[in-house]
Amino acid sequence: RAAAKAIDGPVLIYNLAGFVSPIEADTIVRLIEKVPNLVGVKDSSGSLESLEKLSAAEFPSCRILGNDTVLVEALRRNLIDAVISGPTGVVPEVTVALFEASSVGDEDRFERLATLFDEAIAQFEQLPYPWALKTVAEARGLFPARLPFPPGPDRQAQLAEVRAWLEGWLPRIARLG
Repeated sequence: RAAAKAIDGPVLIYNLAGFVSPIEADTIVRLIEKVPNLVGVKDSSGSLESLEKLSAAEFPSCRILGNDTVLVEALRRNLIDAVISGPTGVVPEVTVALFEASSVGDEDRFERLATLFDEAIAQFEQLPYPWALKTVAEARGLFPARLPFPPGPDRQAQLAEVRAWLEGWLPRIARLG
């Protein structure tokens, strides 16, 4: 509350529960109700509870998701306004198409895209998360993947699998995009 009051402008609460103490959903709602320049939340907890409570509240708020594992369900339930996402940074096509299909009510297309998005998340989760994203970025010609240390043979094989998967996955997204 004190930090938000000290800032002259809109402020988002950042619930980064995986790295710091989580902020309870009721606390987020109460703070946004009482502090005028708190305008919403970026929730990276992976729990949809905060976004559900914000969506049910009687005041406007900005609901930004920061956990890709619940993106599809959050869109299905109209719980978010936006996403800040590692995968979206390297394969934006699928996230953009998901938001578009959701906004126009194209359920069939949305479900097919959701399957492809979930497939991507499953691929990315096989590796330390930044490694997968960097590998995909490199495969797409965005920038060279600089890993913190040289991967061993098993990791090299996993990285090669992600690159091979991507080659088959991107055309499937293009057909649905």
